[in-house]
Amino acid sequence: MEEEPRPFVVRVRIQVAWWWRQRWVRYAALALSIPLVLLCGAAGYYYVSFARVIDARLHGERDRVLPRVLARPLELRRGQSLTERQLIDRLNDLGYAQRGKVENAGEFAVGGGAVAIKPRLRELKGQVVHVVFQKPAPDVAPVKGAKPKPPPKAPDRVARLELGTHATEKLTLDTPVLTALIGSEREKQRQVALSAIPKHMTEAVLAIEDHRFYEHPGIDPIGILGAAVSNLRGNKAYTSGGSTITQQLVRNVFLPKFAGWTLQTARLKSPRRKILEMWVAVVLTRRASKDEIL
Repeated sequence: MEEEPRPFVVRVRIQVAWWWRQRWVRYAALALSIPLVLLCGAAGYYYVSFARVIDARLHGERDRVLPRVLARPLELRRGQSLTERQLIDRLNDLGYAQRGKVENAGEFAVGGGAVAIKPRLRELKGQVVHVVFQKPAPDVAPVKGAKPKPPPKAPDRVARLELGTHATEKLTLDTPVLTALIGSEREKQRQVALSAIPKHMTEAVLAIEDHRFYEHPGIDPIGILGAAVSNLRGNKAYTSGGSTITQQLVRNVFLPKFAGWTLQTARLKSPRRKILEMWVAVVLTRRASKDEIL
């Protein structure tokens, strides 16, 4: 046995039917539905278009390797004429960082007449290289009345090479990059893991630019409202912006990839550009993680 509708539901249905029979209500509904359908269609079009651009850009950045011009690799040999200072200079040119103790690849330490290096080459499997220099000649007591001898020269020869715990005669380290060939986009970028950036630097950028970065979906309504109130009050000599880090990335990287857009067009202050920037920021947040965006 079917349950009869409640009186309240019956009254609502009757009122809706009565309102819908009014011609002006149907016209108003049609007038509102057309822009809504067009808006949904435009949002869907831009979502699909920029989702492809974002995916291509993200995966392309992971896989892309710029053509590079390389110099001769750094070769070390036992008995090679090389001073400790010269080796340190070469390691600095290769981008190695001097530390008190080597722990990570790309670091070196100096001490005890030797230089310890942890190369970045995968072939060496994280083994530490020790370059031991010859010891200076021992000081000899000067003969009475003889001319004083000049100070002994610094060690200028590699006495021993060690890879891990084994001695070796020859070793090849990193190849220095002279330059990278770039295309018409005039871009030269290098992927850097977020973990490789000091934490205090990341926190400083977030505190200045976008302290709710990990909370909002690409756009920050609270920041936009705060910027609008500040601009209306006119308390500052400059206008405040409510753009998030994601929006800044969209403006400078993804909008110029859009058909017919240039970097100048992407930075132009216009309602269309701003709305598109906000929408693409939401799309980017859905297609990439916060750490990838940062």
